[in-house]
Amino acid sequence: MMNEEIRTWMNEQFAGDADTIATVWEEYLAVTTEKLAAARGALAAEDFPQLDHLAHTLKGNGLMVGDQVLAEAAIRLRDAAKASDAEAAAVALAAIAACDAGNRS
Repeated sequence: MMNEEIRTWMNEQFAGDADTIATVWEEYLAVTTEKLAAARGALAAEDFPQLDHLAHTLKGNGLMVGDQVLAEAAIRLRDAAKASDAEAAAVALAAIAACDAGNRS
């Protein structure tokens, strides 16, 4: 479920166009699911460059819809990937997954 902060941001960006907002939101949720699964795989393979790339995408997508909490977790994931820190990456991935779950409840 889109929280109030995201809803406000999206309404400002898309002039309250409910159809556009719904379309963008559904695409955001779908891409987040895809990128989160890929990030888990990259972490399991210890492919830190790929993990960094996926974190960058998650960050950008979060910022695109005003999901600041997920974007901040993705920044932490990028930092962990750049440091090849699997433990910190796992924590950041868990935070992203929690944000994603919250967006869907």
